[in-house]
Amino acid sequence: MSNKNEIEQLIELSKENMLTSTNLNRQMGVLNTAVKLLENRQDDTDKEIKNMKGKIQGLEDDTSITGSQRKQIRQAIAIRTSKLLELRYDKTGKVAPESIGDNVRYRKGFISRCYNDCKTNSRMADSYVDTAKRDFDAVMEFIQDWIPPGGVESYKDYLDQIQEEKAKMAG
Repeated sequence: MSNKNEIEQLIELSKENMLTSTNLNRQMGVLNTAVKLLENRQDDTDKEIKNMKGKIQGLEDDTSITGSQRKQIRQAIAIRTSKLLELRYDKTGKVAPESIGDNVRYRKGFISRCYNDCKTNSRMADSYVDTAKRDFDAVMEFIQDWIPPGGVESYKDYLDQIQEEKAKMAG
């Protein structure tokens, strides 16, 4: 009788083990599904974060240049016009007085023309303070290479003609 009892116990244990194995398989299936869902959500979250970073970068690029960048533009234009209106020296190495006069006489016109050309031919905004940050480097490159239309001497002649016409009208 003890054998029969032991066999029944073994059968009962086998059934319990089968139920446990079936439950474990089901639980593993549920866990696998949950892991896949979490992976998909993680992918979606990563995509959303990347999208948000792109939007933030776009907003930063669209914002206007900083005060420091505005100052850099002003300085670059002043330096460029000074280089174009270079001071001349006499035989002794002193600054020739007439070149100082040229620099003073033409400087304002050259600076104004440089700003206008930047607005027309580069990405500078109508008011340079509103230039977008993303366009700052392109504007700076344009300034560094800028030459007035027709060249320096031709533009000086043009400015002289304007002064002569103003003098005639005033006179």
